Amino acid sequence: MWRNIAVQSLFQITTLTILEMKGKVFFRESDESVLKNMINSCYAFCQVFSLITAMVLFKKKKTLVHKNCLPVLSVVGMIIVVLEVGLIEIMAIIAHRGNLNSKQWCICMGIGALSVPVGCLANWVAVATI
Repeated sequence: MWRNIAVQSLFQITTLTILEMKGKVFFRESDESVLKNMINSCYAFCQVFSLITAMVLFKKKKTLVHKNCLPVLSVVGMIIVVLEVGLIEIMAIIAHRGNLNSKQWCICMGIGALSVPVGCLANWVAVATI
């Protein structure tokens, strides 16, 4: 479990640092507020896809706990996505922050989705026992 958390954290920190430093080049976006919204959305989607990875791991363990946790994790993931989209759209109206178009939302989801294979690879790596 700690290995998966460490790998996911390292992936998210690395991804967000790269986007913060090279986001204008990577996204080809000159508007700073749109860029900040895209980075924030990438972070939120990384969290959602980390929940999906956790659900996959719960299913593989086949414990009694997973039957109660899977619906809760699914609802939490949906709530995070709805709140993220709502926050970005409302902030575009109220605070005149940049609004994301559908292509930008898909890019953010794609970057977040990269955390699923990273988490699965981290689970397959054998840990040396002491």
